[in-house]
Amino acid sequence: MPFDKIEYYKDRLSVIEPLFSLKQLQFNQLLEITQAVNYNLPISALVRILEGIILAQFEIKRNALIIKKNSSEWECISYHGENESFLKENFKEYVQRYKDIQYITALNSYDEPEFEFAIPITLKGESIAYMLVGDIPEDKLNTKEEKIKFIQIISNIICVANENKRLTDLEVNQKLIQKDLELASEIQRLLIPRKFPKNETFDIAAFYKPFRGIGGDYYDFIPVSFYEYIFCMCDISGKGIAAAMLMANFQANLRIIVKQNLSLKEIVATLNKSVLDLTKGESFITVFIGLINTKTMELEYINAGHNPSYAMIDKKIVPLKTGCTILGAFDKLPFIHSEKIALTPSSLIVSYTDGITESSNAEEEYYGEERLVPFIEKNHEEPPSLFNLKLIDEIVNFSKKDVFDDDLSLLTIRIL
Repeated sequence: MPFDKIEYYKDRLSVIEPLFSLKQLQFNQLLEITQAVNYNLPISALVRILEGIILAQFEIKRNALIIKKNSSEWECISYHGENESFLKENFKEYVQRYKDIQYITALNSYDEPEFEFAIPITLKGESIAYMLVGDIPEDKLNTKEEKIKFIQIISNIICVANENKRLTDLEVNQKLIQKDLELASEIQRLLIPRKFPKNETFDIAAFYKPFRGIGGDYYDFIPVSFYEYIFCMCDISGKGIAAAMLMANFQANLRIIVKQNLSLKEIVATLNKSVLDLTKGESFITVFIGLINTKTMELEYINAGHNPSYAMIDKKIVPLKTGCTILGAFDKLPFIHSEKIALTPSSLIVSYTDGITESSNAEEEYYGEERLVPFIEKNHEEPPSLFNLKLIDEIVNFSKKDVFDDDLSLLTIRIL
């Protein structure tokens, strides 16, 4: 082989060997990152690998990685540079400035003294991270462009893996929450009475539609003796599992307390204490509670900050407003008043929660008591089950909504 060809191949080999070594090194680094992702290592461990590559191999001493923490928040999880306040102050400005970029962007050195390039990492067209790099050395084997492209590749692997893990964890958590809600809804369904005593004295019907599957309304009808019956309609502040748990506790306490041969005022005072002990004043309950005596044909009631129930007696409608303030707000209720009214055969008692009267239409008008009272006067002779169906149908037609803004509860009692 001629001497000049030997020298030529030596020169080529001297170029190819370092380049091959560089590509082999980059391949090994990609393999290391891929294995780390497959081992499901936390983002902190993945970032340490990324930092090692950027600092050790590329000798880039100024860099920062900003990742999406959740749907609205971002976090700077890696920073190397001279501006120590960047972690706490400046990175939010970078997110706002570059949140729409889809390609590597050269930064103005005057505006961005620390960084030369902003490298976006996207997933399904949405930015999930930004790598900022500056002070990038250049050599024959690795130009700035090649270094930036490789940094984008490894950053993309790490950040996409992290985002997929975040979304998976979010989906798992949402499924767990949904299961908890379904369980709470089932427990609540079991606590709400579905059947009522059937005898020659009463005809009772109820309707319950919780807000989004789980709510804070509660009603009950409890025999106390052969001729005495306690009934109630309650609205617990809040929604969701917390309200359902408070409702379950209230139901248990009520059923224990009514068996203790207490007066209606004593029952309310005891319930107030039990609610306050449980909630520490952070939640409250409005309650309408009544005691029907079929021997004396009387209704004694206390309205504890609740919507007024209505009694239709001898074709005259009576609002039942006497009582006290809400339960769970005071150590001792400032006052408790009760009222007794005489009942006659065919008397109708209608109790409900504010989901009924506060159902609104497109003009933001409430159904209100001004519509409820005429409805009762017009339909008071209907059997309770039909009465309830007609009232709910009227509210649906009034609001023209598929989903209501609150729980709907209705308890209707006919004295036979």
